[in-house]
Amino acid sequence: MMSLILENPTQDTGQPLVQTPALGQIPDQNTGQPAVQTLAQDSSQTVVQTPSPLSRLLSVLSNAIFSILSRLLKAFLSLLSALWSLIRKKNPAADDVKELRIYAHSTLLYWWPVWLYASFCWALTAVDHVLVDQPGLMPVKVFPSPWLGISFLCVLFFVITFTNVRTRGFQALYILMAVALLLGTAYFTVGLTPLHSASLFSAIHRLAVYTNEAFYGVVAISMFALWAVVFALDHLTYYRFEAGQVIEEHILGQSDRGGDLSAQGMVVRRKASDPFRHKILGLSILFDTGDFICRRAGDDPLVIENVIGLSHKLQEIQKIIANANRAEVKGQGSS
Repeated sequence: MMSLILENPTQDTGQPLVQTPALGQIPDQNTGQPAVQTLAQDSSQTVVQTPSPLSRLLSVLSNAIFSILSRLLKAFLSLLSALWSLIRKKNPAADDVKELRIYAHSTLLYWWPVWLYASFCWALTAVDHVLVDQPGLMPVKVFPSPWLGISFLCVLFFVITFTNVRTRGFQALYILMAVALLLGTAYFTVGLTPLHSASLFSAIHRLAVYTNEAFYGVVAISMFALWAVVFALDHLTYYRFEAGQVIEEHILGQSDRGGDLSAQGMVVRRKASDPFRHKILGLSILFDTGDFICRRAGDDPLVIENVIGLSHKLQEIQKIIANANRAEVKGQGSS
């Protein structure tokens, strides 16, 4: 770097003043142009980083894969729509329903959380356990925390209660208000949080409900076997809806009940859903469980409970009624 020496000395030191030219003003020996070009340093200057070739390649590949998958999905949905249209054209019964079978189930249908959660507790105890030795008996495997047994009892009592108690409409609201009242009373009397020495949770923790692995295994196997057998037995009896009548059929017996399903004499409607039995235990979002009633003037109503896929079946019943009405109108016109 070149320096310019001025002949005028400074007043303080008496030495010549040395001045360094600004960077970027130093001429090159060959071209005579500034050898270095500098940018003004600004604190607000933004530094732009150029993406690497690998990043750009990955971005292009991801966009291409997303585009291909989107087109394949659209083609697959179009194919399914075309196949469904073809099936409906070849099968007139898709719009012209002549017969429908409705299966009513017992309340044991809603006991699946018991055997399912018992299976979970069984597996968890088999993985994480402590051996409890008893004099003269074989050691048993017990889960080290009492909360597993308490949670199983909560699931069991919940299922027992709401498969036997009907909570439709405002009844469910009354139960929620009662539970809130009980919790509020417990909060103001003994407290709810573990911070209180005499809180409700501390009292529950002192219960020390310990159950061994064999208990969960017996409950899971026995409850699942009973649930599966009863579910199969429920299908031995069904209600057959035809154009003009509904008949209760028994596979191991004879028909018991018949009735007119004409629009003049029969009203079919869905009963109010039970939020605990249908929505929670019945998994209404997946299986659409519910009850419905068939009422005919001058006769006792027919109530069919715990039906799976109820919304679709009600639509099919309405089609059967509509077909019966059209047939009746055609018969009157021809006569």
